[in-house]
Amino acid sequence: MRQRPPLQLIRKFFARANAEPVDRATLFLIGALVLVGIITFLSAALSLIAYHQTALLGRILITQIGIGVGVGGLAFFLLAHTPLRWVKASAPFVFGGAFLLGMLTFVPSLGVEINGARRWLDLGFTTFQTSELLKFAVVFAVAWALDRTRQIPWERRIPTVAGVIGLVVGLLLLQRDTSNLVVMLAAVGVMMFLAGLPWRYVLWALATVGVGFTALVFSRPYIWERIAVFLGLINDPIGAGFQVETAKIAIGSGGVWGQGIGAGLVKYSGLPQALNDSIFAIYAEETGFVGSLLVIALFVALGIRLGWIGWRLVAREPFGGLFLLGFATLLNMQAAWNIGAMAGALPLSGMTLPFFSQGGTSLLGLLAMSGIALHITRKRV
Repeated sequence: MRQRPPLQLIRKFFARANAEPVDRATLFLIGALVLVGIITFLSAALSLIAYHQTALLGRILITQIGIGVGVGGLAFFLLAHTPLRWVKASAPFVFGGAFLLGMLTFVPSLGVEINGARRWLDLGFTTFQTSELLKFAVVFAVAWALDRTRQIPWERRIPTVAGVIGLVVGLLLLQRDTSNLVVMLAAVGVMMFLAGLPWRYVLWALATVGVGFTALVFSRPYIWERIAVFLGLINDPIGAGFQVETAKIAIGSGGVWGQGIGAGLVKYSGLPQALNDSIFAIYAEETGFVGSLLVIALFVALGIRLGWIGWRLVAREPFGGLFLLGFATLLNMQAAWNIGAMAGALPLSGMTLPFFSQGGTSLLGLLAMSGIALHITRKRV
């Protein structure tokens, strides 16, 4: 029997996985957000040169561009061309690995504590916030669990999903990562509701989350302080409210058309978390109302597109459809919370802006999940 050359086998593998075309609108929207995000990040990083932190700038660029864009782009391409059955089979292992990484943050020699929270792993050349991977892994695992149990009654399905959620809730509470916990619960809630969760369980879940969040607000002073600043109960523009007030000034100074890419001034004025959750303020100052509206439109369009395709797929490809719905919820809720907080329309949360904020390993995970989402859009026809 004649052996086929390895290259021929690889071509056959990709040909079978890519029989249907990807959704070009989804590909364009992801590509546009990545491109605008890179340009904005590079502009924001100029502030490090002004503070003579060129060594730090070099490390950040290596992780953001080298790992985030380079390795993340490769992962995006490979996962966009990998058969869905392989991706689906890997879901429990991805979740297990992400959960294990989260647990490693409590190992003294590996975990990094910042402001009383242990959310980061020290990789030597950079740090990695494990919850950025875990929240996508949860969507992955819940879509897999709901797909595997779709033939059995909800009374028997709920314990499987509740076990996954319970593990993650416990871990994120220990890590003091409230914002990622909220968006993760929202994504899982949307997935379970659209999978057909009966209303009596929906109401029970909402009541449980409401009671739990209320208890969390009053048990953790920093959460209450952020809510109080948002409601105007605390007026401290040079203390607790400094980040939001500075961000609002930057957004307002952008006007209609902005100051121009790289010409913004707020990044040089001590804006807290300029490369992380405040990066939208820098973007808004440099591109103005028009540029801000463009980015918001890109996020909304991507969410609607993924949600629409996911909704159409739920009946015949539950895993793919639910994954798209959960992924769209994560992206849009995270973007809305970040932008809303910078504009003073929502409480400050520390939530990063997808595709924009600093975090090479976070961008890698985001692009990997985007690759899976793009591949699933092949099933829309």
